[in-house]
Amino acid sequence: GTIMARYNDGRPSAGAITTNSFMWRYLSTIENAQRGRANAVSRIFLCADYLDRPIEFPEDVDLTDTQSIHDAIRENQACQGCHSTMDPLASHLWGFVAKGDDPITWASYHPEHTDYWKATTEVPPGYFGTPTGGYADSLGAAIAKDNRFATCAARRVYESLLGRPVTLADQGQLALHREALVGAGLSLKALVRSVLDDPAYRGAAVESELGGTPAPVPLKLLPPELMASSLSDLSDYRMEFH
Repeated sequence: GTIMARYNDGRPSAGAITTNSFMWRYLSTIENAQRGRANAVSRIFLCADYLDRPIEFPEDVDLTDTQSIHDAIRENQACQGCHSTMDPLASHLWGFVAKGDDPITWASYHPEHTDYWKATTEVPPGYFGTPTGGYADSLGAAIAKDNRFATCAARRVYESLLGRPVTLADQGQLALHREALVGAGLSLKALVRSVLDDPAYRGAAVESELGGTPAPVPLKLLPPELMASSLSDLSDYRMEFH
């Protein structure tokens, strides 16, 4: 059966953001100052990737000098276009910095490290202009209240189940799926059900009541594991893997 488990290292509770799997997937060096992780949070949960932004990088910055980079991030307007919001996001995540080079410490949260931003970026935690409590749970709460979160979640589930990227023709249906998510109190189950009922998922080309005719997906690939469980449920035949 399923056993309820919790981390016992004092980490804040903020869903996927504070899981080991997320922090192991998106590592950070001291020099990177949690910025890579911050961009992963923005890209995954808000569908806003800082790397997609067009920037004119200043040619007079010495990329081999740490202080020169630090000064440019704080003072150069081209750099501030991204870092003014990215660095406050990153400042929430210092508790997941490992102690030294010991990989065993990567599996633990370190409350004593949460203020490391004071010695690195010198930028206090915040969420797109609003100061926060400084912990990852504060970041999680801010994301959940952000209108972009529901929109992004609807897009992620829609793309995943249909197996293709969204297009302009999908925007009407995406709005309906977003409303299903919000109306159910951000229930993922409700969002999945809404997409499964979508004509495009079921292989039909139907114009959305909010505009657009999404391209239907008549064929879908069934992973071996799901095919095995489906066959077992429907016919009692059990596939074996060798």
